[in-house]
Amino acid sequence: MATVVPEVQPKREQPPGCRRQHERFHFDRRINARAFRDGKAHRFWGRTCDLSESGMSVTFVETLELGEVVTLDVQLPAAAEPLTLSACVRYRSGFFCGLEFLVVSDRQREAIRKACRILAAKH
Repeated sequence: MATVVPEVQPKREQPPGCRRQHERFHFDRRINARAFRDGKAHRFWGRTCDLSESGMSVTFVETLELGEVVTLDVQLPAAAEPLTLSACVRYRSGFFCGLEFLVVSDRQREAIRKACRILAAKH
């Protein structure tokens, strides 16, 4: 049985002077990603640039569209195993994408917060 994913609308650029919801931290790691295209799972990879509690930026080897939903497998600092997260493309410039995490469990949210604290301590 197919899972229905509601259409996600891309967010517009923030007005000048508008602050981000969460601070971003430098995070350089290879990740695996999946997107459904033409009814098939399409697998590809990317390299993260930064991480925040609400999303991350990634340079992918594939071009993604604004509003496209992807599934990410990412190994966070101090995490025992990779997290699988759903994210929506909110910003795109060529292969570079700004992603917003969609549905995040309490366990995943705590792992992301812990990773952000570790990354903040490195700077």
